[in-house]
Amino acid sequence: MSRRLAKVAALVVVALAALTGCGGSDGSLSGLSGIQGYVEIPDEPLGPPSGSVTEADGSTWSYDSVPEGSITLLYFGYTSCPDVCPTTMADLAAALRDVDESTRSKIDVQFVSTDPNRDTPAQITRWLEGFDPTFHGGRAEINDVIDAAKVYGIGIDPPQVSDDDYQVTHGAQLLVLEPGGGMVGYFQELSGAEAYAKAIPILVDKYAA
Repeated sequence: MSRRLAKVAALVVVALAALTGCGGSDGSLSGLSGIQGYVEIPDEPLGPPSGSVTEADGSTWSYDSVPEGSITLLYFGYTSCPDVCPTTMADLAAALRDVDESTRSKIDVQFVSTDPNRDTPAQITRWLEGFDPTFHGGRAEINDVIDAAKVYGIGIDPPQVSDDDYQVTHGAQLLVLEPGGGMVGYFQELSGAEAYAKAIPILVDKYAA
């Protein structure tokens, strides 16, 4: 039985799409203006959701558990993604190698699976270690993941299975969470290592000081 490569579509709910148009002027106040692909959430952060995920090592990670003095970069995706997910993780890993040690120590990277039935803990671990062994990843029931992502304005569909196809559709933004788990901004799909490397030190100075 043949299986076509699952596609990834960037889905953003209407509320978040509207915020995109506000990103430029707000970003100019924080030194983030002009960084390609970064959008700052105006006014109040979005979230956090009330849910949690079970990490690959068996521990629990909650969306509201971002500690003081740090930021979390959150990505919803799946390990068998053929293009956008691995590119995003590889670009992020490259960018983090370029920041200084003090800045890097204030950044956590969290991956949440949008394909929890196929993304086993062992598979998540292997996949993330291919980019950076410090990256964390976990999973939850797909409806819980959908509900959590929706709070942040990110669209996710349950995997669609047919005889010759397996589709996993999810928003491909890289989210920036401040202490407490509120989303203060996001990188648009495939913003790239250069954009991440430019923005991350500014984000750490602003939210993790």
